Amino acid sequence: MTDISHDSTTIEPGLKVTVEGKTYLAHSGDILGREGTVAKNVFYFIKTVSRVHVKILKQEGFWFIVVPAAVSNSTKLDGVEVPRDEPQKINGTRILKMSDGCVVTLEAE
Repeated sequence: MTDISHDSTTIEPGLKVTVEGKTYLAHSGDILGREGTVAKNVFYFIKTVSRVHVKILKQEGFWFIVVPAAVSNSTKLDGVEVPRDEPQKINGTRILKMSDGCVVTLEAE
């Protein structure tokens, strides 16, 4: 008889991303932006959002976002400008303003 471990089927929860009233589940390595991997159909039409505006990472059990140095638009997390290329920890619910025309809610599970 083969013993099957249930640990191998554990699904890791994602980071909830809500934009324009729709919620998406993002995973480590996903990208928010006009050419991103999450909500691309929404961001594509917001010209003030960069093609690759925010990278999502999970490290040591915590969620982070990184705004690449190439992003020129103001990007704020809870009202504070996000330093470029510096991971920002996401715990609980946070508000990400990617531009004047795009506000996103991030919720870590």
